[in-house]
Amino acid sequence: MTGFDLDEMLIVVDFGTDAAAYPVPDLQRIGVINDVVAGVEIAVVSDPANPQQWSVLSRRLDTEVVQLEVRNGLLVDIRTGSVWDPVRGLGRKGPLADEILDSLPGFTVFPGDFATFFPEGRVWQP
Repeated sequence: MTGFDLDEMLIVVDFGTDAAAYPVPDLQRIGVINDVVAGVEIAVVSDPANPQQWSVLSRRLDTEVVQLEVRNGLLVDIRTGSVWDPVRGLGRKGPLADEILDSLPGFTVFPGDFATFFPEGRVWQP
C-alpha cells in the first residue's frame, strides 16, 4: 500500500505518439471516460463497486466501437445496452455478452510529473 492519495493523481495512457491524462476525482465522479488516444478508442473506467479500482479498456470490437456509461451502478454500452465488467472488460449480459474489451496499459502520476514527462500530452477535462 502506498501513502499516496489517489484523489490527487492522474491516470495516464501513453501510446508513444500521444499521451493523455485523466484526473482520478473526475473519473470517480462520472465512472467512465470515453476518449481516443493516438487513434485508439479507449475507456478509462472506475469500478462502481470500488472507486479506488480503475482500468483502461479498448472500446473497439472488430468493426464496432462501444460507447460506455455508468447506469444504475453498471457499466453499460449506450447503443446495445450490454453490461460490462468494469475491471476485466468482459461482456456480462446483452447482445455483446461474452465479448471482451482488451485491457490497455495505464499508470498513475502526480499532475506536475505528467507535465514534466509528457509536455505535449493533454489532460482530459469534463
